Amino acid sequence: MATNYKGRTGTNWRTGAKKTTYRTTTTTRGTKTSPTKCASGYAGTYRMFEQKINSFKTLYKQTCGAAKFARPTTATLSTFANWVGKGANVYTISTTQLNRWAGASRTKYDWTKPTSCRNFLNNKFGKTTIKAIARSKTGQYMVACSPTYKGKPFTFPR
Repeated sequence: MATNYKGRTGTNWRTGAKKTTYRTTTTTRGTKTSPTKCASGYAGTYRMFEQKINSFKTLYKQTCGAAKFARPTTATLSTFANWVGKGANVYTISTTQLNRWAGASRTKYDWTKPTSCRNFLNNKFGKTTIKAIARSKTGQYMVACSPTYKGKPFTFPR
């Protein structure tokens, strides 16, 4: 039996300290909905950690499971991991998304070549935003991007 129980509701029964309250927000990304719990004042830090975790998950997925195309080399994955360590986020982009972003000019790009994809993304989002591009095991592109673009948080348009 705890000797310092205060008998108050809303407190920790062992120490009598006030319980920490958490707020729950829901973020929608594509078809997934993920609940987010973080203490007030830590939302920005939580999002940064969540983006790093998702970037490492993207890299991890390249190392296991079936592959339709050649997997990225270990050197490529290490380079992307180093970019994540420096603050970049890793996204996967399909050729359908690239065609949608390119619009009528999509015929002048050859999406089978990473250099063509990189040139297009550099022209669209800026050279300082796009850090590295590599082909993934599914035929999509892995893109390491700066977390900000023109002073705002960067995400690819849907």
